[in-house]
Amino acid sequence: MKYFAIRQKKTGFFLPQSDRTVRAGHTHMEPRHPEAVPPRLFTREQDAKCALTWWLKGVHNQESWTDDGPFYETFIVGGGPTDPVKDTARDPSTMEVVAITLLPWENNNAPK
Repeated sequence: MKYFAIRQKKTGFFLPQSDRTVRAGHTHMEPRHPEAVPPRLFTREQDAKCALTWWLKGVHNQESWTDDGPFYETFIVGGGPTDPVKDTARDPSTMEVVAITLLPWENNNAPK
């Protein structure tokens, strides 16, 4: 099965799957070693490219609406409610979208 992931060229680290315990979106994530955190996988190359484009723009703020008007999450720092916080360290030339093929794993130690 073929998937796509976003890899940092120099380190070989991948943008990880979101850690929902942090309560922040994918733009808050930095490349991590794939053995430490599973990479974020996409079924279409275009989806991975779109995610990379947003990640390169910087951390985005979360805006929610209540009956009383806008509510801004306090755990996120930055500019306006939906303005990215530009991260100059996020250089497009250091990142790439790569194809990943998942192969079935055979447990040779399993009882027969």
